[in-house]
Amino acid sequence: MRKRQSIKTRGLPMYLKINSSNGTDYYRYVNAPAGKDVSLGTNRGEAIRAANQANSILIARTDLTESIIGTRMKLRDLCAKYLNVVEKNIDNFSDSLIAERKTMMNKVNKYMPELPLEQFTLLKINELFDLVYDPEEDDEDSGTPHARNATRKNLKMMMQYALTKGYITGNSNPVDLTKPVKTKRVMKRHTFEGWMTIYDHPECPLWLRCAMNLALTTLQRRADILNIRMPKSTDTYIEVIQQKTEKYSDMGYLKIEITPELRAIVNQCRDNIASPFLIHRKPRLRNAGREDDVHYTKVYPKYLSDEFKRIRDLANPYPDLSMNEQPAFHQGRALGIYLIQKQTKEYPQQLAGHANPEMTENYGKGHEDIVWQEATPTLDVLNRASIEALNPSKKSA
Repeated sequence: MRKRQSIKTRGLPMYLKINSSNGTDYYRYVNAPAGKDVSLGTNRGEAIRAANQANSILIARTDLTESIIGTRMKLRDLCAKYLNVVEKNIDNFSDSLIAERKTMMNKVNKYMPELPLEQFTLLKINELFDLVYDPEEDDEDSGTPHARNATRKNLKMMMQYALTKGYITGNSNPVDLTKPVKTKRVMKRHTFEGWMTIYDHPECPLWLRCAMNLALTTLQRRADILNIRMPKSTDTYIEVIQQKTEKYSDMGYLKIEITPELRAIVNQCRDNIASPFLIHRKPRLRNAGREDDVHYTKVYPKYLSDEFKRIRDLANPYPDLSMNEQPAFHQGRALGIYLIQKQTKEYPQQLAGHANPEMTENYGKGHEDIVWQEATPTLDVLNRASIEALNPSKKSA
Protein backbone atom coordinates (compact mmCIF):
# COMPACT_ATOMS: atom_id res chain seq x y z
CA MET A 1 0.00 0.00 0.00
CA ARG A 2 1.34 3.40 -0.96
CA LYS A 3 2.59 5.42 1.99
CA ARG A 4 0.60 8.54 2.76
CA GLN A 5 2.42 11.79 1.95
CA SER A 6 3.37 13.98 4.88
CA ILE A 7 2.23 17.59 5.07
CA LYS A 8 5.79 18.78 4.43
CA THR A 9 6.27 16.81 1.21
CA ARG A 10 2.80 17.46 -0.17
CA GLY A 11 2.91 19.81 -3.15
CA LEU A 12 6.64 19.52 -3.79
CA PRO A 13 7.59 19.34 -7.49
CA MET A 14 9.35 16.37 -9.01
CA TYR A 15 12.96 15.84 -7.83
CA LEU A 16 12.68 18.29 -4.92
CA LYS A 17 13.62 16.56 -1.67
CA ILE A 18 13.31 17.75 1.91
CA ASN A 19 15.42 16.84 4.94
CA SER A 20 14.83 18.07 8.48
CA SER A 21 17.57 18.68 11.03
CA ASN A 22 17.21 20.34 14.44
CA GLY A 23 13.82 21.71 13.47
CA THR A 24 15.01 23.26 10.19
CA ASP A 25 13.92 22.02 6.75
CA TYR A 26 16.59 21.85 4.05
CA TYR A 27 15.66 21.52 0.37
CA ARG A 28 17.69 19.74 -2.27
CA TYR A 29 17.14 19.24 -6.00
CA VAL A 30 18.09 15.64 -6.91
CA ASN A 31 17.54 14.78 -10.57
CA ALA A 32 19.49 11.58 -11.18
CA PRO A 33 18.64 11.26 -14.92
CA ALA A 34 19.99 14.78 -15.53
CA GLY A 35 22.94 14.29 -13.15
CA LYS A 36 21.89 17.17 -10.88
CA ASP A 37 22.22 17.24 -7.09
CA VAL A 38 22.02 20.81 -5.78
CA SER A 39 21.30 22.31 -2.36
CA LEU A 40 18.50 24.92 -2.47
CA GLY A 41 18.66 26.21 1.09
CA THR A 42 15.84 26.53 3.62
CA ASN A 43 13.32 28.82 1.89
CA ARG A 44 10.45 26.59 0.74
CA GLY A 45 8.96 29.04 -1.77
CA GLU A 46 12.28 29.76 -3.45
CA ALA A 47 13.16 26.07 -3.56
CA ILE A 48 9.83 25.19 -5.22
CA ARG A 49 10.23 27.96 -7.82
CA ALA A 50 13.80 26.89 -8.60
CA ALA A 51 12.82 23.20 -8.91
CA ASN A 52 9.89 24.01 -11.23
CA GLN A 53 12.15 26.12 -13.46
CA ALA A 54 14.83 23.42 -13.52
CA ASN A 55 12.26 20.75 -14.42
CA SER A 56 10.84 22.84 -17.25
CA ILE A 57 14.33 23.16 -18.75
CA LEU A 58 15.86 19.76 -18.02
CA ILE A 59 12.82 17.65 -18.92
CA ALA A 60 12.37 19.57 -22.16
CA ARG A 61 16.09 19.17 -22.84
CA THR A 62 15.79 15.41 -22.36
CA ASP A 63 12.95 15.26 -24.88
CA LEU A 64 14.88 17.37 -27.42
CA THR A 65 18.02 15.31 -26.94
CA GLU A 66 16.11 12.12 -27.59
CA SER A 67 14.74 13.59 -30.83
CA ILE A 68 18.34 14.07 -31.99
CA ILE A 69 20.13 10.96 -30.80
CA GLY A 70 17.13 8.60 -30.62
CA THR A 71 15.19 7.17 -27.73
CA ARG A 72 16.84 5.75 -24.66
CA MET A 73 17.66 2.06 -24.53
CA LYS A 74 14.85 0.02 -23.03
CA LEU A 75 14.98 -3.36 -21.40
CA ARG A 76 13.64 -5.08 -24.51
CA ASP A 77 16.53 -3.52 -26.48
CA LEU A 78 19.06 -4.85 -23.97
CA CYS A 79 17.43 -8.29 -24.11
CA ALA A 80 17.69 -8.27 -27.90
CA LYS A 81 21.41 -7.43 -27.74
CA TYR A 82 22.12 -9.99 -25.04
CA LEU A 83 20.10 -12.65 -26.85
CA ASN A 84 22.40 -12.21 -29.83
CA VAL A 85 25.42 -12.76 -27.56
CA VAL A 86 23.86 -15.82 -25.93
CA GLU A 87 22.95 -17.43 -29.26
CA LYS A 88 26.46 -16.93 -30.61
CA ASN A 89 27.61 -18.85 -27.51
CA ILE A 90 31.15 -17.51 -27.52
CA ASP A 91 31.64 -18.74 -23.94
CA ASN A 92 30.51 -22.29 -24.78
CA PHE A 93 27.53 -22.32 -22.44
CA SER A 94 25.64 -25.59 -21.99
CA ASP A 95 22.26 -25.96 -23.65
CA SER A 96 20.53 -25.82 -20.27
CA LEU A 97 22.30 -22.57 -19.33
CA ILE A 98 21.35 -21.01 -22.67
CA ALA A 99 17.74 -22.02 -22.01
CA GLU A 100 17.93 -20.39 -18.57
CA ARG A 101 19.24 -17.14 -20.08
CA LYS A 102 16.39 -17.11 -22.61
CA THR A 103 13.79 -17.84 -19.92
CA MET A 104 15.06 -14.86 -17.93
CA MET A 105 14.81 -12.58 -20.97
CA ASN A 106 11.27 -13.84 -21.66
CA LYS A 107 10.30 -12.78 -18.14
CA VAL A 108 11.86 -9.32 -18.56
CA ASN A 109 10.06 -8.90 -21.90
CA LYS A 110 6.83 -10.09 -20.30
CA TYR A 111 6.80 -7.70 -17.37
CA MET A 112 8.96 -4.63 -18.14
CA PRO A 113 9.82 -4.44 -21.85
CA GLU A 114 9.31 -0.67 -22.20
CA LEU A 115 11.18 0.36 -19.05
CA PRO A 116 14.18 2.61 -19.89
CA LEU A 117 17.41 0.96 -18.82
CA GLU A 118 18.47 3.83 -16.54
CA GLN A 119 15.19 3.41 -14.63
CA PHE A 120 15.88 -0.26 -13.93
CA THR A 121 16.78 0.54 -10.35
CA LEU A 122 17.18 -1.77 -7.37
CA LEU A 123 13.51 -1.13 -6.57
CA LYS A 124 12.42 -2.19 -10.07
CA ILE A 125 14.74 -5.21 -10.04
CA ASN A 126 13.13 -6.48 -6.83
CA GLU A 127 9.70 -5.70 -8.28
CA LEU A 128 10.56 -7.93 -11.24
CA PHE A 129 11.64 -10.71 -8.90
CA ASP A 130 8.39 -10.38 -6.91
CA LEU A 131 6.41 -10.79 -10.12
CA VAL A 132 8.24 -14.06 -10.76
CA TYR A 133 7.68 -15.22 -7.16
CA ASP A 134 6.79 -13.15 -4.11
CA PRO A 135 7.97 -14.86 -0.89
CA GLU A 136 5.65 -12.67 1.20
CA GLU A 137 2.64 -14.05 -0.67
CA ASP A 138 4.03 -17.58 -1.16
CA ASP A 139 1.89 -17.71 -4.30
CA GLU A 140 3.58 -20.75 -5.78
CA ASP A 141 0.80 -21.58 -8.21
CA SER A 142 2.18 -18.72 -10.35
CA GLY A 143 5.85 -18.99 -9.43
CA THR A 144 8.43 -20.74 -7.28
CA PRO A 145 11.50 -19.75 -5.24
CA HIS A 146 13.63 -21.64 -7.75
CA ALA A 147 12.22 -19.58 -10.64
CA ARG A 148 12.98 -16.35 -8.78
CA ASN A 149 16.55 -17.40 -7.97
CA ALA A 150 17.14 -18.55 -11.55
CA THR A 151 15.88 -15.21 -12.84
CA ARG A 152 18.21 -13.41 -10.43
CA LYS A 153 21.23 -15.48 -11.43
CA ASN A 154 20.73 -14.95 -15.15
CA LEU A 155 19.69 -11.30 -14.87
CA LYS A 156 22.94 -10.69 -13.02
CA MET A 157 24.86 -11.93 -16.06
CA MET A 158 22.88 -9.73 -18.46
CA MET A 159 23.39 -6.66 -16.30
CA GLN A 160 27.10 -7.43 -16.09
CA TYR A 161 27.13 -7.47 -19.89
CA ALA A 162 25.34 -4.08 -19.90
CA LEU A 163 27.84 -2.69 -17.40
CA THR A 164 30.80 -3.92 -19.49
CA LYS A 165 29.36 -2.43 -22.68
CA GLY A 166 28.65 0.92 -21.01
CA TYR A 167 24.87 0.69 -21.39
CA ILE A 168 24.55 1.42 -17.66
CA THR A 169 26.76 3.60 -15.51
CA GLY A 170 28.38 2.86 -12.18
CA ASN A 171 31.05 0.59 -10.80
CA SER A 172 28.91 -2.32 -9.61
CA ASN A 173 26.23 -4.67 -10.82
CA PRO A 174 22.87 -3.61 -9.27
CA VAL A 175 21.70 -7.24 -9.04
CA ASP A 176 24.52 -7.88 -6.54
CA LEU A 177 22.56 -5.85 -4.00
CA THR A 178 19.65 -8.32 -4.11
CA LYS A 179 19.47 -11.59 -2.20
CA PRO A 180 18.28 -15.05 -3.24
CA VAL A 181 15.34 -16.61 -1.41
CA LYS A 182 15.18 -19.97 0.27
CA THR A 183 14.19 -22.56 -2.30
CA LYS A 184 12.74 -25.16 0.03
CA ARG A 185 9.02 -24.62 0.57
CA VAL A 186 8.28 -25.40 4.19
CA MET A 187 4.62 -24.38 4.36
CA LYS A 188 2.20 -27.13 3.34
CA ARG A 189 -1.05 -26.89 1.40
CA HIS A 190 -4.55 -26.80 2.83
CA THR A 191 -6.93 -29.70 2.52
CA PHE A 192 -10.64 -28.94 2.13
CA GLU A 193 -11.29 -30.77 5.38
CA GLY A 194 -8.66 -28.71 7.23
CA TRP A 195 -9.89 -25.45 5.67
CA MET A 196 -13.45 -26.13 6.81
CA THR A 197 -12.26 -27.06 10.31
CA ILE A 198 -10.88 -23.53 10.59
CA TYR A 199 -14.07 -22.13 9.04
CA ASP A 200 -16.29 -23.96 11.53
CA HIS A 201 -14.39 -22.92 14.65
CA PRO A 202 -16.78 -21.00 16.95
CA GLU A 203 -14.36 -18.07 17.29
CA CYS A 204 -14.02 -17.60 13.52
CA PRO A 205 -15.70 -14.22 12.79
CA LEU A 206 -18.23 -13.85 10.00
CA TRP A 207 -16.04 -11.47 7.97
CA LEU A 208 -13.21 -14.03 7.97
CA ARG A 209 -15.58 -16.79 6.85
CA CYS A 210 -16.72 -14.54 4.01
CA ALA A 211 -13.10 -13.91 3.00
CA MET A 212 -12.40 -17.65 3.06
CA ASN A 213 -15.42 -18.32 0.84
CA LEU A 214 -14.30 -15.64 -1.62
CA ALA A 215 -10.76 -17.04 -1.69
CA LEU A 216 -11.97 -20.47 -2.80
CA THR A 217 -14.64 -19.17 -5.16
CA THR A 218 -12.84 -16.30 -6.92
CA LEU A 219 -9.20 -17.43 -6.51
CA GLN A 220 -8.13 -13.86 -5.73
CA ARG A 221 -5.16 -12.97 -3.58
CA ARG A 222 -5.49 -11.67 -0.06
CA ALA A 223 -5.04 -7.95 -0.83
CA ASP A 224 -7.31 -8.13 -3.89
CA ILE A 225 -10.11 -9.78 -1.91
CA LEU A 226 -9.94 -7.02 0.70
CA ASN A 227 -10.16 -4.33 -1.99
CA ILE A 228 -13.38 -5.66 -3.56
CA ARG A 229 -16.18 -3.13 -3.26
CA MET A 230 -19.64 -4.07 -2.06
CA PRO A 231 -21.66 -4.64 -5.26
CA LYS A 232 -25.16 -3.32 -5.75
CA SER A 233 -28.01 -5.78 -5.76
CA THR A 234 -28.43 -5.12 -9.49
CA ASP A 235 -24.76 -5.65 -10.38
CA THR A 236 -23.95 -8.73 -12.44
CA TYR A 237 -20.15 -8.53 -12.14
CA ILE A 238 -17.53 -7.82 -9.50
CA GLU A 239 -14.58 -5.80 -10.81
CA VAL A 240 -11.15 -6.81 -9.50
CA ILE A 241 -7.88 -5.06 -10.32
CA GLN A 242 -5.18 -7.49 -9.29
CA GLN A 243 -2.32 -5.64 -7.62
CA LYS A 244 0.30 -8.17 -8.65
CA THR A 245 -0.42 -8.13 -12.39
CA GLU A 246 -2.45 -5.01 -13.27
CA LYS A 247 0.56 -2.98 -14.44
CA TYR A 248 1.89 -5.67 -16.72
CA SER A 249 -0.98 -7.80 -17.95
CA ASP A 250 -4.54 -7.61 -19.22
CA MET A 251 -5.30 -10.54 -16.92
CA GLY A 252 -4.99 -8.17 -13.95
CA TYR A 253 -8.35 -6.58 -14.85
CA LEU A 254 -11.12 -9.05 -14.10
CA LYS A 255 -14.89 -8.87 -14.25
CA ILE A 256 -16.04 -11.84 -12.22
CA GLU A 257 -19.60 -12.87 -12.98
CA ILE A 258 -21.89 -12.87 -9.97
CA THR A 259 -23.35 -16.34 -10.34
CA PRO A 260 -26.13 -17.49 -7.99
CA GLU A 261 -23.45 -19.21 -5.89
CA LEU A 262 -21.33 -16.05 -5.67
CA ARG A 263 -24.45 -13.99 -4.99
CA ALA A 264 -25.08 -16.14 -1.93
CA ILE A 265 -21.60 -15.32 -0.63
CA VAL A 266 -22.15 -11.61 -1.30
CA ASN A 267 -25.39 -11.78 0.68
CA GLN A 268 -23.52 -13.55 3.46
CA CYS A 269 -21.19 -10.52 3.63
CA ARG A 270 -24.04 -8.02 4.03
CA ASP A 271 -24.77 -6.97 7.60
CA ASN A 272 -25.78 -3.89 9.57
CA ILE A 273 -22.34 -2.26 9.16
CA ALA A 274 -22.32 0.44 6.49
CA SER A 275 -19.13 -0.20 4.52
CA PRO A 276 -18.00 0.29 0.91
CA PHE A 277 -16.02 -2.97 1.10
CA LEU A 278 -17.35 -6.48 0.64
CA ILE A 279 -15.05 -7.78 3.40
CA HIS A 280 -15.33 -5.46 6.38
CA ARG A 281 -15.40 -5.34 10.16
CA LYS A 282 -16.15 -2.81 12.87
CA PRO A 283 -12.99 -2.24 14.96
CA ARG A 284 -13.27 -1.59 18.68
CA LEU A 285 -11.67 1.82 18.10
CA ARG A 286 -12.84 3.66 14.99
CA ASN A 287 -9.33 4.79 13.98
CA ALA A 288 -7.35 1.87 15.37
CA GLY A 289 -4.61 0.76 13.00
CA ARG A 290 -5.66 3.18 10.25
CA GLU A 291 -2.81 3.66 7.78
CA ASP A 292 -4.54 6.22 5.56
CA ASP A 293 -7.87 7.85 4.82
CA VAL A 294 -9.55 4.58 3.75
CA HIS A 295 -12.90 3.79 5.39
CA TYR A 296 -12.50 2.64 8.98
CA THR A 297 -14.23 -0.70 8.27
CA LYS A 298 -11.56 -1.85 5.81
CA VAL A 299 -9.68 -5.01 6.75
CA TYR A 300 -5.94 -4.87 6.05
CA PRO A 301 -3.98 -7.88 4.74
CA LYS A 302 -1.82 -8.30 7.83
CA TYR A 303 -4.84 -8.26 10.12
CA LEU A 304 -6.56 -10.92 8.01
CA SER A 305 -3.45 -13.14 8.08
CA ASP A 306 -3.00 -12.71 11.84
CA GLU A 307 -6.66 -13.46 12.58
CA PHE A 308 -6.63 -16.51 10.27
CA LYS A 309 -3.51 -17.80 12.03
CA ARG A 310 -5.13 -17.29 15.45
CA ILE A 311 -8.23 -19.28 14.48
CA ARG A 312 -6.15 -21.94 12.72
CA ASP A 313 -4.05 -22.46 15.85
CA LEU A 314 -7.21 -22.77 17.95
CA ALA A 315 -8.82 -25.22 15.52
CA ASN A 316 -5.60 -27.22 15.03
CA PRO A 317 -6.68 -28.88 11.76
CA TYR A 318 -3.16 -30.15 10.97
CA PRO A 319 -1.82 -31.65 14.23
CA ASP A 320 0.89 -33.61 12.41
CA LEU A 321 2.49 -30.49 10.88
CA SER A 322 5.12 -28.38 12.59
CA MET A 323 4.45 -24.68 13.23
CA ASN A 324 6.51 -23.69 10.17
CA GLU A 325 4.55 -26.13 8.00
CA GLN A 326 1.09 -24.85 8.98
CA PRO A 327 -0.60 -23.33 5.87
CA ALA A 328 -1.72 -19.70 5.97
CA PHE A 329 -4.61 -17.86 4.32
CA HIS A 330 -2.54 -17.45 1.13
CA GLN A 331 -2.68 -21.20 0.50
CA GLY A 332 -6.47 -21.05 0.20
CA ARG A 333 -5.98 -19.78 -3.36
CA ALA A 334 -4.04 -22.92 -4.26
CA LEU A 335 -6.77 -25.05 -2.67
CA GLY A 336 -9.40 -23.28 -4.79
CA ILE A 337 -7.40 -23.87 -7.96
CA TYR A 338 -7.05 -27.54 -7.03
CA LEU A 339 -10.79 -27.94 -6.41
CA ILE A 340 -11.75 -26.22 -9.68
CA GLN A 341 -9.35 -28.47 -11.58
CA LYS A 342 -11.01 -31.46 -9.95
CA GLN A 343 -14.41 -30.06 -10.96
CA THR A 344 -13.77 -28.86 -14.53
CA LYS A 345 -10.63 -30.83 -15.50
CA GLU A 346 -9.15 -27.52 -16.68
CA TYR A 347 -6.78 -24.97 -15.17
CA PRO A 348 -8.76 -21.77 -14.28
CA GLN A 349 -6.33 -19.35 -15.96
CA GLN A 350 -8.74 -16.43 -16.40
CA LEU A 351 -10.14 -16.55 -12.89
CA ALA A 352 -6.67 -16.90 -11.39
CA GLY A 353 -5.44 -13.97 -13.49
CA HIS A 354 -2.41 -15.80 -14.88
CA ALA A 355 -1.13 -14.11 -18.01
CA ASN A 356 0.89 -14.93 -21.09
CA PRO A 357 3.59 -12.60 -22.52
CA GLU A 358 1.27 -11.01 -25.08
CA MET A 359 -1.32 -9.80 -22.57
CA THR A 360 0.02 -6.31 -21.90
CA GLU A 361 -2.41 -4.08 -23.80
CA ASN A 362 -3.88 -2.44 -20.69
CA TYR A 363 -0.60 -1.00 -19.42
CA GLY A 364 -0.99 2.74 -18.94
CA LYS A 365 -4.66 2.94 -19.97
CA GLY A 366 -7.36 4.78 -18.10
CA HIS A 367 -10.24 2.91 -16.47
CA GLU A 368 -12.62 3.69 -19.33
CA ASP A 369 -10.18 2.28 -21.92
CA ILE A 370 -9.30 -0.95 -20.13
CA VAL A 371 -10.25 -4.25 -21.72
CA TRP A 372 -11.65 -6.29 -18.85
CA GLN A 373 -11.25 -10.06 -18.84
CA GLU A 374 -14.48 -11.82 -17.93
CA ALA A 375 -14.37 -14.90 -15.71
CA THR A 376 -17.05 -17.13 -14.26
CA PRO A 377 -16.59 -18.89 -10.89
CA THR A 378 -17.80 -22.48 -10.76
CA LEU A 379 -17.47 -23.65 -7.15
CA ASP A 380 -20.41 -23.62 -4.77
CA VAL A 381 -18.51 -23.46 -1.49
CA LEU A 382 -21.65 -22.93 0.59
CA ASN A 383 -22.83 -26.34 -0.62
CA ARG A 384 -20.26 -28.56 1.06
CA ALA A 385 -21.72 -31.74 -0.37
CA SER A 386 -20.92 -30.55 -3.88
CA ILE A 387 -17.26 -30.01 -2.90
CA GLU A 388 -16.96 -33.27 -0.97
CA ALA A 389 -18.41 -35.05 -4.03
CA LEU A 390 -15.19 -34.09 -5.85
CA ASN A 391 -13.39 -36.43 -3.41
CA PRO A 392 -10.60 -33.92 -2.58
CA SER A 393 -7.37 -35.22 -1.09
CA LYS A 394 -7.20 -35.34 2.69
CA LYS A 395 -3.42 -35.10 2.72
CA SER A 396 -1.67 -31.74 3.08
CA ALA A 397 0.99 -31.68 0.34
